[in-house]
Formats: sequence, C-alpha cells, structure tokens
Amino acid sequence: MILFEDEDHKHFYPLALTRPMDEQRIGVLTIREKWLHYLQEAKYFRTVRKDLEPFYNTPLDKQEGDELWINSRFLPDEEVIKKILTLKRGTGLSSSGIPVAVRMSSQESRHLIKQEYPDFQGIPLEPVSSGFLLTRVWELFERNGIEIRKDYELLGRTQTSNETNTEHSILVNPGNISFGENVKIDAGVILDASEGPIYIGSGVQIMSGSVIKGPVSIGEESIIKMGAKIYPDTTIGPVCKVGGEVKCVIIQGFSNKAHDGFLGNSLIGEWCNIGADTNSSNLKNNYKSIYMTNWMTGEPYETGIKTCGTIMGDHSKTSINSMLGTGTICGVACNLLGSGFNPKLIPSFSWVGDDGVLVHEFDKAMETAVRVMARRNVKMSDAYRQMMQTIYENR
Repeated sequence: MILFEDEDHKHFYPLALTRPMDEQRIGVLTIREKWLHYLQEAKYFRTVRKDLEPFYNTPLDKQEGDELWINSRFLPDEEVIKKILTLKRGTGLSSSGIPVAVRMSSQESRHLIKQEYPDFQGIPLEPVSSGFLLTRVWELFERNGIEIRKDYELLGRTQTSNETNTEHSILVNPGNISFGENVKIDAGVILDASEGPIYIGSGVQIMSGSVIKGPVSIGEESIIKMGAKIYPDTTIGPVCKVGGEVKCVIIQGFSNKAHDGFLGNSLIGEWCNIGADTNSSNLKNNYKSIYMTNWMTGEPYETGIKTCGTIMGDHSKTSINSMLGTGTICGVACNLLGSGFNPKLIPSFSWVGDDGVLVHEFDKAMETAVRVMARRNVKMSDAYRQMMQTIYENR
C-alpha cells in the first residue's frame, strides 16, 4: 500500500504543515491506521513532500507483484474495501473525479514515486460513492462522530466495566463503552453512551465529576480533569489533559486544555496548550455562514458552514482569558498573549500581543518546544527540528 498526497493537501494547512494527510486523526484512529486495519496484510509506504521528508520518510521494500496506491485524504469503509480488493491491475477508483485508489505493478509504480504528486493519467477509474474524500479542513470535525462509530466497530474493543472500577460512577448503555487496560474512573463520573460509543484507551484517567456523552474517543494515557464536560463528536488524542467544555473537537495528541473555557468545532494539533479560560467562538451572532481566511493567499472566503471554532497548528499556545473568534486559523509555534480578540489568521511562528503580531524567533520557539516535549519523555530529533526550520523559513 502506497499512501500518496495530491495538491489539495494544502486545504488542510496549518495541520498538514507538520504531518502528511495520512497522519491526521479523525475518529479513534489516524487515516493511515484505518487503512492498515482494513488491509491487515499490507505493508505501507508513503510518498512525502520534500519539507516533510526528513521526519516522515518510510523505506520502500523492493518486491515483485502489485501495489495499491491510496489517496491519503480518502476515508475507507467496508463497501469501498470490497471494491478495492477486486481491482484489476492497471485500474482504479475515483471520488468526485479524483483518483482515490489505483492498483498497478511495482515496476509501473517506480516512475510515480519520483513525482511530487502522482499522475494516474490514462488509467481507467471507476467512480465510487462509498468511502469519503476529505476536501476541506472543517470536514475533519464534521465527520468525526461518524468516524468514531466506524472505528469503534473496526477495533472490536467493546469490553465490560468489570475490567475497570466504575462502582461509584454512572454508565449509560455500558455495552457501548470500551475500556482499555489500566483505566481509572474516579467517583461521580457519568459516561453516557446512549447516542454513540465511548472509546477509552489504555492508561486513561477520568477524574471526579466529569460528564462524557458519546460518540467520544479518548486516547491512551490522557487525563480528563475534574468536572469536564465532553460533548459528542469529540476525539482527544493520546497523552492529553482536557478540562472545561469541549464539543465536536479533534485534538491530535500531546496537547493540553486543562482548565475551564469553551472549545467547539475546532481542530488542535500536537504540543499545544490552551490557557485557562480561553474561549473559542464557534457561531456568529447573526447565525450566518462563517468566513475563513485562505492560508495560502490570505484572502477571506465564505465557507458555507455555520459552526467553526479554531484550527490550530502544532506547538501553539494561548494565554489565560484568550479570545478566539469564529473561524480562527492559527499556524505552528505561535504564542497568543493579547488581551482582546486575536487575529483571524495567525501565521506560523507569530508572537501575538497588544502591540501587534511579531515574529516568534526560531531558536526561542525551539527551546520551548524541547522543554514541552521532554515533559512527555519525547526527544526532539534533528529531522524534526529541520522540518520546523522549513516552516519558519516559509512563514
């Protein structure tokens, strides 16, 4: 299996600045993990953009036989997997005219691997209505509830509460709640799976007074703080701390929103910290369609959606009492310290205060990033630093 990107990955900046599309988390799993679960016998390789290659490069085994090219923006389901498994060599599938799956011999694949964006011109493509091709960044949170349900069934992890001490908690529809190993549920927790499953990874702690209503996924080693309110369609990645009010949000992992404050219809990268009482608006006062700013051009455009909070890249942070307007786009390694509403478009490596938007110097930003990652026992590699340097130079 060869996971490839096309030029439309740019619609997923700033999240895609630091990870290929197949590493985006939606539902319980990343897109790559979904494909590996469906195609369990497959080895995988990915084509990588030059700016991500030092950190995300994967070796390609030299082998005879066929290779399956998969568009990294394409979300699988059982129906499309059946079609993929019956593809003949030299044929493929398309969604809205975009190639999403192509089968060809390993010899034929070699010239495509050298291309930045593979060109499947001349290969007959059958249109498919199953699966889902992501086209805009907000579709990640819009489809998150659907993907949590699918991944929950895919993982087959429905377990009983006998493995976790829930004697002093309330479980609604417990057969729809999955517990990993060494999960700690404190007294007074409410887990309501009446309208969707709740997936709780290994090593998770849910502290007293928290209310969680599915569909929700909580990744391994994460902590849900006391009195948290976790609404449906929310995914909290591994090794996070989350409190306050969270609704229809995806947190990639290794990030904190540990205190009170509202975050809704938002996407948060890794190594972020949302300060106490930070609030992100997800609905305009006039209830009209939300305008967002194109990351590449800086031009505003109408999204056609009415609920969208904040899209935040990796290593960005807000101070206490920060205010984020509807449709805010915040790049990588930003510090938001202003006393009023922050800008709607914040370039990577920005230092935002009452005096305006300044440059967050690269070496200082990396000093902080090294300290933050060390708190999770992760060491920054030279390849990772090189990737961040490229983002800084192109800010």
